[in-house]
Amino acid sequence: MSVVAASRDALAGDGVKAALAALPVCEAGVRTAPLTIETTFCTRKYCETPCCNGCGWRATQPDEAGELVALDPERVRAVLKLGESSLDCEVKAWAAAVSGQPISLGEPACVAR
Repeated sequence: MSVVAASRDALAGDGVKAALAALPVCEAGVRTAPLTIETTFCTRKYCETPCCNGCGWRATQPDEAGELVALDPERVRAVLKLGESSLDCEVKAWAAAVSGQPISLGEPACVAR
């Protein structure tokens, strides 16, 4: 992996981890659930380096019945402090950073620790 791609990965993942760390601990009774971020579509550029394809993405969380519910991407972007860019490696780094984290995107957003 190139230095540029590794830097983008690290910056994207570290940024989400910092945003999660800054969230308050959820109070008792606040419903939290793991958040999943995944790419929806990506450009198909022939790149000399990794991490050059722009991607769409979506975030989901299970509801009380266990059904996955699509989340408002602008709310997710605001809570996790996601940048405007969404390159393939960045979306993967975001996904890894939130993996297994029980989060509430309510007002205020919080994380169960």
